[in-house]
Amino acid sequence: MSASLDGLTAVITGDVVGSTAPEAPERSTLLRALNGLTEVLRETFGAETVPRPVDVYGGDTWQVLLTRPSCALRAALLVRSTLRGHVEVDAYTPIDTRLFVARGSVDTLSEGRLSESDGEAFRVSGRGLQHLGDRRMAFGNTTRSHLGDWDVVFRLLDAIASEWTPRQSRTVSGALRGWRQERIAGLWSPPVSQPTVAGHLRAAHWDAIESAVVAFEERLGALEDEAH
Repeated sequence: MSASLDGLTAVITGDVVGSTAPEAPERSTLLRALNGLTEVLRETFGAETVPRPVDVYGGDTWQVLLTRPSCALRAALLVRSTLRGHVEVDAYTPIDTRLFVARGSVDTLSEGRLSESDGEAFRVSGRGLQHLGDRRMAFGNTTRSHLGDWDVVFRLLDAIASEWTPRQSRTVSGALRGWRQERIAGLWSPPVSQPTVAGHLRAAHWDAIESAVVAFEERLGALEDEAH
């Protein structure tokens, strides 16, 4: 069975980089992290924006639907920072994910697996991931709105995110959720100091990232307001 979904959405399709390398214990940890993304995203954006659980299939491929496309850049970076910050093969090799964000319509929304749904957003996201090449993050827009330049922003942020250390990634994951630095410090056990958190954010270029994310949210948020 399937349901309809009015308005434009964002579909993010991703797969884990180097997922065949870890041994069984690491793969188990990876799958737990992927399956935990639903809770992270819903805590950040709400269940209305993330109406279906993140669909994990094929062992290392995942897909999520956002009813508010304006949240897509923050969500994409949140997924990457969560995986890079909490799942690592060793101290120097964080596990990362490639992903493609597509803004567009949904024709049928499966009541079973999200990956069984159809529509422009699903098709463009899936095809985009297949042709991502050496990049790990990209954006595609299926409407005539002038949003093509945002893929350049995604490319630049990809270059930054790909250099995050696990500690920087963990810190950014908290900042993307809007947490204060004192709360972010609690992501470690025992907690680190607030100056340590501030240092990680500076090294991760958080100021530049936040500016881009807010600009994306404002631009696409204005389009969402016009549609209503």
